[in-house]
Amino acid sequence: MNPKILAIETSTEMCSIALSDGRRSRVFEENLGQRHTERVMFIVDDILRDAALSLAELDALAIGAGPGSFTGVRTACALAQGLALGADLPVVLVPSIEAVAHQVDATNIVVCLDARMSQVYVGFYEKRDERCVQVGDLSVQDPDKVHLPDGSTWVGCGSGFSVYREELEMRFGDDLSSIMASVVYPSAEAVLTIAMRKFLDGEIVSPEDALPIYVRDKVAKTLDEQAASKRV
Repeated sequence: MNPKILAIETSTEMCSIALSDGRRSRVFEENLGQRHTERVMFIVDDILRDAALSLAELDALAIGAGPGSFTGVRTACALAQGLALGADLPVVLVPSIEAVAHQVDATNIVVCLDARMSQVYVGFYEKRDERCVQVGDLSVQDPDKVHLPDGSTWVGCGSGFSVYREELEMRFGDDLSSIMASVVYPSAEAVLTIAMRKFLDGEIVSPEDALPIYVRDKVAKTLDEQAASKRV
């Protein structure tokens, strides 16, 4: 029997919640834009009620911990901290970029997520036995400066390819074998699947350590940077 885990992924405009009751999974997804904080707790209550489960009956909470929208990632972390503390549950942290890679059926995967400010969050993964192994560090880069690791061809995915497809295709050249245009956002279902494995492997944290994965500290350009970008 699988562990009972509630997964929350709000690092993008898509609000995604998934729940395993030990036998089956339930998934909710809706594009809420910037309204995660208004709706996410109601969605959590609804999905638990539908499964006839209380928080105390769960084995753990899981979150897509970023990188992504600062507000969205903080929402997931704050909610998980509050719920986990109240129900005395551990938390499983899943990088949101890894959740995107998990959704792609390929061996070498490059995930580019729109990071705003004319940049992308970048992560490289090798899929081995259905597990995504991170290659190098997560980073935030200009789309025309992303460097692919040597020696392989890669399948691209993520919202960055929707926004900066031309720049990324030009940058990657023949090292990019294809783009999975249908895989844009991290899903809570992928977070849930990864979290089940991490939970069974003992990769858990206490509620107070359920913190966002930040790749950059800045959330907005200065006025000088905005003016310079307009001159380019």
